[in-house]
Amino acid sequence: MGSNIFKERLAEVSSEAEEIIASRMAIRKQIKYILANHSTIKTQEALAKAMDKEPSEISKWLSGLHNLTHETIVKMELVLGQKIIMTDLEARAQYQETVIMHLVDREGYLSSIDAVQKININSGGAQEY
Repeated sequence: MGSNIFKERLAEVSSEAEEIIASRMAIRKQIKYILANHSTIKTQEALAKAMDKEPSEISKWLSGLHNLTHETIVKMELVLGQKIIMTDLEARAQYQETVIMHLVDREGYLSSIDAVQKININSGGAQEY
């Protein structure tokens, strides 16, 4: 009986609610990744200290269920020195440079590449050079 109630309730969850929860969990995962790889702020306690917050508040934020405001996310980005959320345009600008650098590294120098398919991130598709 209990599992039937659970299944019924689960079926009632809207796709919008599912997307909201998935997005919150992705943000939580990104913050945890940044903390794990940060040079000095590696724990929730260290983040709390750097943000002048109580550790319990950081724990609530990183539960994945809390609705973080844009302002809070930006404050975390400033303290951590890294973006937590990137717009599509920001990602395209950042990663276009990375793709070109990798091509240059792999081939020695860019001018030697003839008709190589390179990703033109600004147009969203592939373009021959």
